[in-house]
This record gives sequence, C-alpha cells and structure tokens, in this order.
Amino acid sequence: MKKLVSLLIGLLIFLGTISCSSESEIVSTRVVEVNSAETESTTTAGTPATTVSETVTSTTPVVNASDDSTTTASSSSTPVTPENASNANGSMGTMSITRCADIEIDLAFIQGPEGSKQDRCASRLSDLVFDFTSYQGTPDSIYADVYDAILGASEAFPIPDGATSQTIHLYVSIWHRETTNHLAVVKHRCGYIDSSSSGECERNLLTPMATQGQGMGVLSRDSALFEIVWPTLDDHEFAPTSHWIPASHEWIHVYQNAHVLNHEGPIPGFNEIDLKGPVWLYEGTADYLAALISDQFIPGNFASELEGWVTAAHEVFNEHDVPADNILLSCESPADQVESEITGDSWQCPIGRVAVAYLQHLSGSTSVEHFRSFNEELKDYGWLIAFERNFGRSYAQFQLEFAEFLEMQLDLKLAFIGQPSID
Repeated sequence: MKKLVSLLIGLLIFLGTISCSSESEIVSTRVVEVNSAETESTTTAGTPATTVSETVTSTTPVVNASDDSTTTASSSSTPVTPENASNANGSMGTMSITRCADIEIDLAFIQGPEGSKQDRCASRLSDLVFDFTSYQGTPDSIYADVYDAILGASEAFPIPDGATSQTIHLYVSIWHRETTNHLAVVKHRCGYIDSSSSGECERNLLTPMATQGQGMGVLSRDSALFEIVWPTLDDHEFAPTSHWIPASHEWIHVYQNAHVLNHEGPIPGFNEIDLKGPVWLYEGTADYLAALISDQFIPGNFASELEGWVTAAHEVFNEHDVPADNILLSCESPADQVESEITGDSWQCPIGRVAVAYLQHLSGSTSVEHFRSFNEELKDYGWLIAFERNFGRSYAQFQLEFAEFLEMQLDLKLAFIGQPSID
C-alpha cells in the first residue's frame, strides 16, 4: 500500500505541475563535475574530453541552487563522430548517436549539488535545450546510457520547427534510489521547478524519491519547461527490456506535450480526456514509438517486444470477464488511469500499446508519419478530429474494430505484426 501511495503521489505531482533533430545537430555548452578538483570536461558522461581553458570566450550563466549565487561557466567540447558513438551492445545499430559540441545559449544554468555531473545540450534545428544532471551515487554507466538514449530518441523523432512559440527546456535528473542524498536532489530540482516556494516543493518531491519510477512532467506551459526523472539502482531495473525503450518513451511524451503547449482555451480536467487524446492512446503511442526508436539503435528489439505485448494482452483479456468494447473506454482520462491502479485493473491501460499497433496496421501505412501529423494537428483540430483525419476512421469506429481484434485467436493477432519505417 505504501508503494502504491508513493506511486500515486508521484503521478499526481507530474500531472499537476504537470526536442532535437537529425544526426550531427546536437550541440552542447557545458559539461561539468560540480566542485571537483579537476578541470576536465567531458563530451558525455564519464568520457574525457578537453580541459577547460581560461581563453575560452563562450560562457553560460550558472546559478548555484544552494545559495542563489551566480557564477560563470566556460564552455568546451570535443566533437564526437559516429565512429565513437555506440549503442548499449558496443556496436552501431541502423542509426548513430550524435553527442555534443559547442554553442552559446542564453539560459540560466542551475548548478547541481556537490559530486553531481552536468551536461547541457541543444539543437540547431529544433528550439530545444537539454540540461542533464547525474547526482552523486549514480553509476557513470547509467548516466551514459540515459544520456545516449534520450539524445538518440530526440534525433530519431525530433520535435518539428514551429511546434511551440518558445524554447523548450528539458531537465533530465538521474539519481540512485539508495546512495544519492535525496534532499540535495530535491533542493536542486526545486531550484528550477519552483524556487518561490522551495519548502513546499521539497516536501512534495522528497516522499516519492526512493520508490517512484521513470517519468516525464510538464513543469511550466508558459516557459515550455519539462523534466524527465530517472531514479535507478546500480543496474537498470527493467531488464531484459533495453533502457532505450523507457528513455524513448519519456522522450515521446515530451514530443507529444510540446504540440499542445500553446493551446488556446480551457485545459481539460482530471476526469476528462486530455488535449493529447485518451490515456490509452497517449501512453500506447509512447510505448509503440519507443520500441521503434529502440530498434533503430539495437536492431531486433521491435518484433520481439510487440509479440510480447500482443501475447500478454491476449492472455490477460481472456483471464477477465470484461466486455471487449469497454477496454479502451476504461482508460481515457487521467482519473481512469489512477483508478485502475487503485482497483488493481491496471492491465487495461497497457493494452493501449497493442491498440496503437493495430491502429497502425489498419491505417495501411508503411511509415509512422500519421502519428506525427496527428500531434501537429492537435492544436488546430483537437484530438477527436485529428484522430479521424490521420487514421482514416472515427474514434467510435476504431473502438469497435479493436473490440473485434481482442476476440480473435492469438495466431491471428500475431499475424498483424509489422514494422513500419520511422523515417
């Protein structure tokens, strides 16, 4: 029960307070190890690069989260080529990972607590800035994995120009559940989340620190401020699933939310379907595209992941006496999602990723371009009309089609599995 309460607290925090571009377009202004005696910079977590020189002229404002003092950080970089970028297996997949080079960015830099490692990156094509912080106690290998995967996902599925009217600022915070000083982490995070009421912010964030999962939050719509949190242990917690999938999943949530930041009009309530569409579609699309992105870097993941999802959905559906046409209806609003966790019916929301795979099949397309255009049209048409325009069927029609799919035999369900192009 304690774990469930912590999970719900974490979810509500993100719901309540709650890019990048093609290869060679990721750029960086700052990589530092806070309060270290060494002056060595890095191009990625734990990878030695050039020494910070007094002659470097490009600078970034630095704000110390503990005392609000302002200092100046020099920039340095070492260009990283596809030859020294690798995937988790140490070999290149079908896409390469572009790491960071120099650029000047006029954004305050919130300095992390002692022992943390920080890296600022940006894109020349998308109006997007990343601020990575790996807090003391986090294994360097975990930091490197998360860093590579989020940057890689942002290149594979970039936020298009014009999606927002302001610079998107994404903080990525990585900490160890057991060895990191959690109070130091929340003090730093509250420095960019809500410095005006830091005491309340710290109390809200501290409780779920040890038990919450990876997640994404929209911290401010007005300033386009996002955060991805990545609590960890010594090793990734979701093996044998690749870390590329959860990292890409959270990136897709940034992509989805970026398209509705400048929405004009009322924001739907907790019991209503969100601007981005039903929860099953929102989460299912993130899962589906994440598996496709992962496969670009570690080939062979997608088919096995999707087969596992379809098989699991088939089994759990047949174990429960629930009408097939009620499955998607039971996971439409954020309140539906929370209620399913409380009542133990959380199996219904993850079926959304299978629904998205079937929606892709019914579209007849060999690419995922209609998922991009669906998000791009949310602001002008709303999710219901955008759904019909891009997937060739009404929402009501698809509910009936998916209900028929759920009643099929497993071999027929698996026969629909196909892999579209992500280009």
